[in-house]
Amino acid sequence: MRVQEGSRADPPAIEMAPTPLRDLVERASRGDTAAFRELFERYADRVFRYGYVRLGRSEEANDLVQDVFLSVWRGLPTFRYEHEGSFPAWLFRIAARRLADRIGQRIRSRTVGLEEAPEGHLEFEGLAVSRRLIADGLERLPDRQREVLVLRFVAGLPIKDVALAVGKSEGAVTALQMRGLDHLRRYIGRDE
Repeated sequence: MRVQEGSRADPPAIEMAPTPLRDLVERASRGDTAAFRELFERYADRVFRYGYVRLGRSEEANDLVQDVFLSVWRGLPTFRYEHEGSFPAWLFRIAARRLADRIGQRIRSRTVGLEEAPEGHLEFEGLAVSRRLIADGLERLPDRQREVLVLRFVAGLPIKDVALAVGKSEGAVTALQMRGLDHLRRYIGRDE
């Protein structure tokens, strides 16, 4: 018997729902490397972007990702999952500490000039702005404002996760974000 082409519909593709974060964290904390790999795949790009904006070099940002996830692997058995935002907040607190270590090493070994900032342009509020100008503007912000802007707009974390990561209320994070953006606007507007 021959089936005519198009006379029988292909079975619909089954789409797998992503594994809930709580399950991944709990499995990874028990040493499940597949679960840890999935956590890595979900968050590595965000950690990379967070590091790249601050460090300005892909190699250093990749090294930061490795350092962060090594620390996460070691710390997972003692991590306590409380809600959906607790893991990203914990992860980015680790990333902030590892980043501070790297910046401290950089300062102790040598100062990196602005000429090593990444090339090219980014869009900032509808304007094409050089990456160097953005990097310089971010470096001129107070630490907390810079941290909030990088976590929000580079790492792509929602306000509630940023608040957990920096240990501030959502209202305080919103205020830091607004002040940081205002300072950045004035800095970029002055040079454009």
